[in-house]
Amino acid sequence: MRIIVDASGNVRMWSAVGQPTPDVGQTAVDLSLDQEASFVKACAAAPNGVTFDGQTFTPIPSPPPPIPQQVTPLQIRHALRQLGLLDQVNAYVSTQSGDVQDAWQFAVAISRNDPMVVAAATALGVDADALFRLAGTFT
Repeated sequence: MRIIVDASGNVRMWSAVGQPTPDVGQTAVDLSLDQEASFVKACAAAPNGVTFDGQTFTPIPSPPPPIPQQVTPLQIRHALRQLGLLDQVNAYVSTQSGDVQDAWQFAVAISRNDPMVVAAATALGVDADALFRLAGTFT
């Protein structure tokens, strides 16, 4: 069996019958029978493909879930509580203007790119993308 590997080690194509030709920046690797068995086994468990470092086939991890651009106040509070940040965020909000406090208390939705969210995340050193991903897991 021959595989074609790109410069990052990603297996781009393979053939058990023909001899695929690599494109520029790619390398053809003729596998031993043991490597072929490892490749077939790795592919069966790797829906996103595999990498090859010359010895080992490694599954390519799934990409992270998309970042929700909007979550409910309940979802964001669940996430903040789970991360141990809810009290810190409430303390921060209490030092802000009345408009910000009202927005935090009465919002129908919390938007990822809202200036209030961006400012709070920056001030508190919170990874807003990770926070919104976590918040999106709550219903």
